[in-house]
Amino acid sequence: MSIPSAPPLPRAMIPPMLRVLVSVSYAILSTEGTIIDANDGFYQLLQQDPASRADNITPFMINPDFNTLTARIAHSEDGVLHRGILNFLDRQGLGHSQVGLVYYRNGNIELISEYDIKENEQLIQAVLTLNQELADKQRELVRANRAQASLLKKLEDAQSQLLQSEKMASIGQLAAGIAHEINNPIAFVSANLRTMGEYINDILSVLDAYTAAETMLSPSALAAIKRLYQERDIPYLREDSQQLLNESRDGLRRVRDIVQNLKYFSQIDQASGQMADLHKGLESTLQIIQSTLSPDTLIQREYGNIPLLQCHLAEINQVFLNLLTNAAQAISGQGLITLRTGSDKDWVWIDIEDNGCGIPPALQSRVFEPFFTTRPVGSGTGLGLSLAWKIISDHGGHIALNSTPNQGSLFRICLPLASPESNAQQ
Repeated sequence: MSIPSAPPLPRAMIPPMLRVLVSVSYAILSTEGTIIDANDGFYQLLQQDPASRADNITPFMINPDFNTLTARIAHSEDGVLHRGILNFLDRQGLGHSQVGLVYYRNGNIELISEYDIKENEQLIQAVLTLNQELADKQRELVRANRAQASLLKKLEDAQSQLLQSEKMASIGQLAAGIAHEINNPIAFVSANLRTMGEYINDILSVLDAYTAAETMLSPSALAAIKRLYQERDIPYLREDSQQLLNESRDGLRRVRDIVQNLKYFSQIDQASGQMADLHKGLESTLQIIQSTLSPDTLIQREYGNIPLLQCHLAEINQVFLNLLTNAAQAISGQGLITLRTGSDKDWVWIDIEDNGCGIPPALQSRVFEPFFTTRPVGSGTGLGLSLAWKIISDHGGHIALNSTPNQGSLFRICLPLASPESNAQQ
């Protein structure tokens, strides 16, 4: 007589929505601990592949253990065997805690629980650790920002010092040019006065001889006076003395003009922007740098009819000086610097053009950058054009460059007829 086999376990019906959830653990168990069915979340809790799932729950439930749950079946009036914390071991032997419900229904034990308390604590600890790391990073960032701000301040101070050095270099250049220009007329004035002293001594010697001979008036004395008169060439002395005096006066006038040009160039008596003649500014700047120009460099003026402009002329003259100096340095041998001016209803423009070496296209976009220079190391700070750009920008204008290598460069300065100050007041 054969022993009949046990009837097959009923097919559990887990709702499709619960079957694929991983945040919720759901399982149907027999009273012997056999896992009849479970969703993906339950097998993820046990760290098992659903395709090779465990058949029995008892090794995995540790508190309350499975036997404790089944012992409560006879004493449970509402079918609930446990409500609260459930502790499990996964297949790696690691503990997990969830909050859930275990109840008895239709001859089976059903279990439903959610989130792992221990893992949640670990997550909280990880978040706290991450927050601490983030706070440390923020403090490091604050320190780095402070250090960067300090470096930027030092850079601004250094740039300001270099700009001041550039201005002082220009002043030194001016001083050298002024000394040269003043020394030339003073030199020939001194030479003329020395020669005139000799001439006057000769004239006086003739007059002394003539005075001594007045009482004598003998033929021989008169002859001696005439001979001395001829030897000293009195008519020539009279004529040349007058010419020397005229040249001396002209030299002194040139000294006066140089000083006046320097005053107009620097505008030392100008405290704020005022109406100024840009043509006079160009001419005073040309006079200042005249000694630095090659004798073979020709200045060509093509001045248009431009109105007086409200500006800080000393600053505009600084721009003229920088551009004219660059033009002179770009020329080797015989050269031409052309100055053009013009205006329309909104703008005044000034062109400073040379036929020098020009600027390579790859460098033209960088010529106004601070510290950029094409000159050899030690021969320029690279601040001349950046300073010019800033001055013109502060006046509400702009500078444009058009250059062709080996043919020359043209810098166009455009200044608005209405000053930024007057626009701000409107």
